[in-house]
Amino acid sequence: MDLPWRTFPAAGALVVRLGADPAADRLLMVRQARAGGIRWEVPGGNQESAESFEEVAAREVAEECGLAVTIGDLVATYLLVRPSVRRSGLGAFFLATADDPAAEPRTRVPEEILEAAYLDPRTVPPDELGPVTGIIVARWWPRRREPVRSPFHVAMRRAAGGYVETP
Repeated sequence: MDLPWRTFPAAGALVVRLGADPAADRLLMVRQARAGGIRWEVPGGNQESAESFEEVAAREVAEECGLAVTIGDLVATYLLVRPSVRRSGLGAFFLATADDPAAEPRTRVPEEILEAAYLDPRTVPPDELGPVTGIIVARWWPRRREPVRSPFHVAMRRAAGGYVETP
C-alpha cells in the first residue's frame, strides 16, 4: 500500500546580532544531529496546532536557544520535497530580533540541539550547513542590513546524492 503524501508546515527565525560594522555581524545558529549528519541550521521547526508561522519561529528560538525574540519581516519561503518517503516541508524564514541583545543562547534540548551560538555563517564549511539553511543564508546574508523588499522562494528535492535545488 502506498503511503499518503504528507506536507508539514514549518518556520524558522533569522536572528542577527549586528556588529559595529557588517563584518562583525553574527547569525544565531544551532548545531544538531540529523539523518544526513551533524549540521548548523537556523532555529526552526514544525508548526503545532493553531500556530501562525511567526509563532512557530518565535517558539522554536525559545525552545532551541533559550532566547525571546520579536518576529519581523518574511525573508523567504521554501518547499522541500522528499519523494522516497512521500513528504514535503513547506516553510518560511522571518527576520527576528532578540528581545535582550546581550543574552547568550543556551541549548535547552541537549538531546536534539548540540550547540547554539551566534556565528558568521560564511565561516561554516558548506558541507556543515543544513541544505535549506545554506541556500537561504547564501542569498540573504549579503543583504541582511537592507530592508526586505520582497521575500524569495527556494524549492529543493531530495535526490540520491542529497538535496538538489529545483527551478
